[in-house]
Amino acid sequence: MELEPEKEYKLVVNDMLVGKINSNIGGKINFSVELNNNSSKVKIEKI
Repeated sequence: MELEPEKEYKLVVNDMLVGKINSNIGGKINFSVELNNNSSKVKIEKI
């Protein structure tokens, strides 16, 4: 997924706000989500 460089995004997992992430100069972010036997819905929204 390509995002806008050096912008702030909020990370939402299963409809719960997890936190904020800043993209780097190349428009990339890194995060992890722990998965059990169930799937998780992940949403990234520009602030």
